[in-house]
Amino acid sequence: MEQLQINGGLIYRLKDGANCDEINVTMVDGSRADDMRAAGARRVLACFNACAGIDTDVLEVTHGLDAIYSDIIKQRDDLLAALKVSRGVLAEWNGCCTEDVAATFSCDDELSVIDAAIAKAEGRAE
Repeated sequence: MEQLQINGGLIYRLKDGANCDEINVTMVDGSRADDMRAAGARRVLACFNACAGIDTDVLEVTHGLDAIYSDIIKQRDDLLAALKVSRGVLAEWNGCCTEDVAATFSCDDELSVIDAAIAKAEGRAE
């Protein structure tokens, strides 16, 4: 599908040089002002793009997006838990290295990257 385009309050899609889809935002909050219509069209297009790939039936179901969001949060939490376990194993292994191995190989940089990722997922990142 061709990309939707925007011009003021008009959202449209061209196919073979001809306008084949069109949404015209004619009023926003009771105003027909061009800047309000353009802002409304931008919002409609942003929502359209944000929902790309989500089945219309899911969008029409009450709380359909809530279910998708909940699934994403659960997946994040599961991955975060797995990362924390992996970090613990790596830190333990890193601390068990003999001096000659530790002199040439250390996981400190990797542990820092993991710690930063965990902090970001938990909302503690700078």
